[in-house]
Amino acid sequence: MKNQLLRKLFVRGYSRISTAFYHLADRLFQGKHRWIELKNAHDFPFVGQKGGFERIDPDMLFGCSKGVCAAAKASAGGVIEFMTDGSVIELSVVMKQYLSAFDQPQMPLSSYAGIDIYVKNQEGYFWKGNFTPNRWLGAEMRYTVHLCEDKEKKMHQVMLYLPIMTPVSSVRIGILPEDRLLPVQSPKLKIGVYGSSITQGCACSRPGMSYVSQLGRMLDARMINLGFSGSAKGEQKIANMVAAIELDVLIIEYDHNATLEELKKTHWEFFQTIRKAKPALPVIFLSRISGGISASMEETENRRQVILDTIRRAKEQGDQRVWFVDGMKINRQHESGCLLADDRHPNDLGMTMIARQLAEAVRSIVEK
Repeated sequence: MKNQLLRKLFVRGYSRISTAFYHLADRLFQGKHRWIELKNAHDFPFVGQKGGFERIDPDMLFGCSKGVCAAAKASAGGVIEFMTDGSVIELSVVMKQYLSAFDQPQMPLSSYAGIDIYVKNQEGYFWKGNFTPNRWLGAEMRYTVHLCEDKEKKMHQVMLYLPIMTPVSSVRIGILPEDRLLPVQSPKLKIGVYGSSITQGCACSRPGMSYVSQLGRMLDARMINLGFSGSAKGEQKIANMVAAIELDVLIIEYDHNATLEELKKTHWEFFQTIRKAKPALPVIFLSRISGGISASMEETENRRQVILDTIRRAKEQGDQRVWFVDGMKINRQHESGCLLADDRHPNDLGMTMIARQLAEAVRSIVEK
């Protein structure tokens, strides 16, 4: 206990000294950069008036499980987007902590606490790098990002994918006085995803490689990531939150965290809460890809049947706005185990395969 207190005091002192040093440098070299503080990510619908980089305002989490409350603090690859005509920007980030309840041995620091930078132009999305902090989180960290080699001044769309597991305190962008920084018009398509640590992004190599992030780039869509590591159990409180978001498509993946009995008890009710609020919302159900590894094939099939029963009941009641993406079909298309980082979490290839299957399903829905 004493050692933990001393560590916190040391890190806090280091943080203040480091941040003060950078701010002093800003004052000494005011002519070099103009700093703009970004208030929140576009993908967080529940941050309220206060803004910030926690996915859900803590005041809205009353009554939720401790796991959901803890996971909601993490950014889960949420995206900050802006336009700039500068070829180089400075990125200043302060993260809240390194040691957390979600230490994952299968996750590299580049995903757990890293930030991915992408630039979008007429040819598509281009990865510009991953910026990973050292262990002294709480201190301000600075990175220089080269957006392009072209000397001609033209606008670039920049995407910052925030860390999967580590909470972020602040993000600032430094641009030269002659450069501009402008907001990005929101994409037409808005997709919500509710699920487990797989949806949050656990085990991908960096935030831009989660299946949610990849799906957003594949479809040029705004993604709302409501993945809660270890804590997606179909709670009614979360169902009410999901039902309150204006979405074009909803994806549900949560048979990993709930026991089979919990899944049977909650799956239909969770869906019905959303369906009553959004009668026309297309809903895609995704099943696990790790059957026979994370769970026996018998249990996997029982869980899959719960999902199929929900779809069957919905269609029997005249609901034709439900779809199914079979995770085991994704797995069967590849050598066993090559899609996984451990017994259940997809690696980058697994995340890509999931994103492709979901993209195909979403396109079939929105193109009708």
